[in-house]
Amino acid sequence: MDLLSKAVITAVVMIAIVLVLLFIKSYTVVHAPPLNATSASKLVISDLQQSYPNASVRLLSVNRSYVRNNSWEITLGVIYGPATPCPTVKIESFDYPATGLVPTVTNVYSNYSSGTCHVYGLPNSALPYFSYTVSSPEIAIDRAYNADYAPLVSFINASGFNNITASANFYGNTTLLGKNYTNIWLVKYLHETSTSQESQFVVMNYSGSVLTGYVVMLNYTKNFTVK
Repeated sequence: MDLLSKAVITAVVMIAIVLVLLFIKSYTVVHAPPLNATSASKLVISDLQQSYPNASVRLLSVNRSYVRNNSWEITLGVIYGPATPCPTVKIESFDYPATGLVPTVTNVYSNYSSGTCHVYGLPNSALPYFSYTVSSPEIAIDRAYNADYAPLVSFINASGFNNITASANFYGNTTLLGKNYTNIWLVKYLHETSTSQESQFVVMNYSGSVLTGYVVMLNYTKNFTVK
């Protein structure tokens, strides 16, 4: 068999192998069982966690797709620095597997730059997942700082942004300093050293607005015994 004949046979065999592999892949995709909401969400979350290894990824909502059957609209929160005085919050939406692992919506809700905590986004009524304001401690922290309440801003500036740990808790009903509150956030900013700790607290309502007439700012220092 001459060299040309061997080359032709080799090419035919390679083409046949490629066609078989393409058929197997196509068959697998077409006949693969449809993803349910849970399995689709896990795949998207896993991909985001690989893309943003230093961020916290939180599932916000899963709904059936309007684009294609057996696909899902998945909305996720991506949070950086959740315990800082101004966490960065991104909201990303996917239609998976219809459009793959490429987000159909990306919105930066908040970030910290130039010494300011910025909160962006549409009004709460514009998109359903902006009710995330109610369920997200990170956005509660952002909104409290973004309100520019002077004692809080002074406290953060004096302590240093990177020296403060922030947290937020939501209460349906609670009493603070003799006042009764319903559906409020209590946001705490803590500056702690080896010998002392100092905290500031802010109260916000259900939608994330600081209660200007009922702001609670508790400023205390606790000394520790150093041996």
